[in-house]
Amino acid sequence: MKSSAAPASTTAATVVRQCDPREERVVTRPVRTRGEAKDLAIAILRGQAQELVKVQATVVGLPQLRAGSRVKLTGIGERLSGDYFVCDSTHTLNAGGYITKFTARREDPDSGERFPENP
Repeated sequence: MKSSAAPASTTAATVVRQCDPREERVVTRPVRTRGEAKDLAIAILRGQAQELVKVQATVVGLPQLRAGSRVKLTGIGERLSGDYFVCDSTHTLNAGGYITKFTARREDPDSGERFPENP
């Protein structure tokens, strides 16, 4: 029986190149040291990680639910429940009533790190 697992000698970089050979170059400002390059790379990855866990929802009208606010979502599973940053919201008042549609994202989906109280 053949195993489909990668050999132990395969590095993560090799696996990534085989699965997704694209390369992204981000050149927005010069870096002079390895430390600066590492700090910039970490900041870019954190920014991209913010887009990994997003939610779209429709709730009863909540005027305080606006872009830039923070909400705690519960009842959506242990991994997804937590604090979210509201990216945008649309408030609609019509014959059917008042509703709010919003999109929100987790700031740190892996750790569930809390947001600062006063941004």
